[in-house]
Amino acid sequence: MPQPENNREPARCWLNTAVLLTLATALVYAAGWTYAFHYFWYFRVGLLTLNIPAEYYFMYGFWVFRDTWWLALLYLLLALLLPWMLATSCGRTYLLPYRTMGIRLLPIVALLLFIGVYYLGMVTASRHYQQQSAADFPAYPPVRVWLKPVQSDNKILQALSQALPQGCHRLLLQNSDTLFLFQPPSTNLTVARLSLVQVARAEVTALRVLPQLSGCGG
Repeated sequence: MPQPENNREPARCWLNTAVLLTLATALVYAAGWTYAFHYFWYFRVGLLTLNIPAEYYFMYGFWVFRDTWWLALLYLLLALLLPWMLATSCGRTYLLPYRTMGIRLLPIVALLLFIGVYYLGMVTASRHYQQQSAADFPAYPPVRVWLKPVQSDNKILQALSQALPQGCHRLLLQNSDTLFLFQPPSTNLTVARLSLVQVARAEVTALRVLPQLSGCGG
């Protein structure tokens, strides 16, 4: 026996809500992923190498919307408008004519929203990097790293083993396998890409995070 149309309305309303929540979640994640991709691009390292946990991208996404609060208000307006356009009736038969319009516009609106968050993530990442670079990267502490004795005649590895304990490098990120270190340039390069040093934790004998920004060897 066919189910009465009126009994289907609550289910359709919940389905519309679920679709919009999924879209909102995807937008926040996309904004965070775009932010991380472009920010760490300045350090010449990819996201697969960093192995950032997926939940971090949501936090990066909130940073993007926090810095562009006006856009967050616009997205909130769209979030309130789309349910109104997608409503089958939900007890309001006068909204029925807008359902077809909402369904047709949803893919276009979603595409525009994703393009918008990609651009915002890129711009926010560039702005944050420039702020960090102009202030000598205050968010990243200097570290001293002591490596195991280098069993090689490679002069580059030997020089690196001698340089890391001096405290000239900053700790960008670390995971269970790798330390990601960089050395700020002597001059203010707000848009230049930095060179990153990846050190396997298995090769580290000691790591000291310095309490304050100090000169090399200080």
